[in-house]
Amino acid sequence: MIALPTDIILMVVDTIDEFKDRRKLLQVCRSWRSLLLPKVYSKVTLDIDESLVPLAHTVLLNRSIGATVRELRIPNLFCKAGKNGIYHPELFREIVKPFTVTPEDLTEWEDSLDAGDEEAWLVVVLLSLNNLRYLGMRHHSYSWDFTFRTVAQLASNSVCVRGYAPLSHLEEVNIMSETVYQNFPAARFAPFFRLPSMRVFRAAGVHEEHEGRRASFPFSLNLEPKSSQVREIILDHSNCRRGMIEYVSSCANLEYFEYQHSNAANHGDVWLDFRPRRFHIALSTQKHSLRVLRLNDRGSTKGVDDLGMEDEGIYSGDDVEIEPWFGSLVDFTELRELRIPVRNLLQSDYRHRGSSLEEILPRSLEYLSLAKTDQAEFDIVEPQLCSLLALRSKCFPALRKLVIQLYQMELIPGKELRSANNEGNCRVPHSTKEVFEEVRKTCGTEGVKFSFAHDGEYQVLADGKLVWDNEMI
Repeated sequence: MIALPTDIILMVVDTIDEFKDRRKLLQVCRSWRSLLLPKVYSKVTLDIDESLVPLAHTVLLNRSIGATVRELRIPNLFCKAGKNGIYHPELFREIVKPFTVTPEDLTEWEDSLDAGDEEAWLVVVLLSLNNLRYLGMRHHSYSWDFTFRTVAQLASNSVCVRGYAPLSHLEEVNIMSETVYQNFPAARFAPFFRLPSMRVFRAAGVHEEHEGRRASFPFSLNLEPKSSQVREIILDHSNCRRGMIEYVSSCANLEYFEYQHSNAANHGDVWLDFRPRRFHIALSTQKHSLRVLRLNDRGSTKGVDDLGMEDEGIYSGDDVEIEPWFGSLVDFTELRELRIPVRNLLQSDYRHRGSSLEEILPRSLEYLSLAKTDQAEFDIVEPQLCSLLALRSKCFPALRKLVIQLYQMELIPGKELRSANNEGNCRVPHSTKEVFEEVRKTCGTEGVKFSFAHDGEYQVLADGKLVWDNEMI
């Protein structure tokens, strides 16, 4: 075999995306295996139908591989049933036993592992990767008992396995659910906020169904204010009626917060509208550090009862009037980027008729996106933006970009509607451009980049009539 330079071999690995294909390079020859093993196993991504069991055996039999893995991605975690004798006590018991108290606990673990329960095997893998930095997975199961019980123990106590503290280096978690109806109580994620190196928490399908403080916490684990090192929280198609206040306030210095709302909570058994004021209360604990706020700029803004889904048995579970105004941001002194629906930023009803952009936005703002801007709101938005730009040099010297995310787009003549995504078939209505022409000109004069956008859900018009509305539930 012709000996290739080391840098060429490493470049070859970089061109191969699939982990299963990179693994094959380890079989070429002994020298390649020695050279490439740390690089190949630094980022592990399982196939969509690949079990965790072989990986668990690999990292336990070869500790150098377990120490190499920095990133683990599991696109399809699900539970399998049926005993198959894959659990070997002499190999795995030392990993599991520190997390058991009674003989019954150990029996539960070993029976689940022997039956091929992928969630139990996930925990074994996580406990075996002593340098893991990133964990990403898509989960199909509603039962995470082993996972969260173990993470809670690690977060509460200094548990050592084979001479190291598992998950002590974990920095980022990304947990996705399969559909908007598949979601998890927020309390289940509390242990991650207590891990010492955790910086980024991303999840989808999170819900706070219960109003009582920590009412649904399944563990004796409290989140004390300013106790967590988490810097970023990203929640997609979630329903957090309490504004995630325990989690947000537990952060010592939260810098990035994103929340996209879904009206479905608790697997679609409960339907609850977006509550912006609750998030203002929670985020007010982070005025000193928050730099980016993306609050429901792509999520569902319509109330459940406004969606007209009574025929499907879907009604709002809200029993109180919801205040749509988010609140003032003037004291958020580090805020650089803001993306928020117009109706939540500028409340035009009698209670807040005097509020204006210059009164509620911080001087530090660099990027402003007015999301879900409805044509019915143009009369409010246009003069507000003109006033804001007139005061830019004095009050908002950092402002560099202004985006109006439109709620109504126009179907291009000759184009057809697509059921899933109409991008490329729609354009900004000419009448909309006319309304904001003065804003566009002033932005050019002031050195502010101005644009329209149609991210997320929007309505499609043809000849001024509504022909499509893809607002999420």
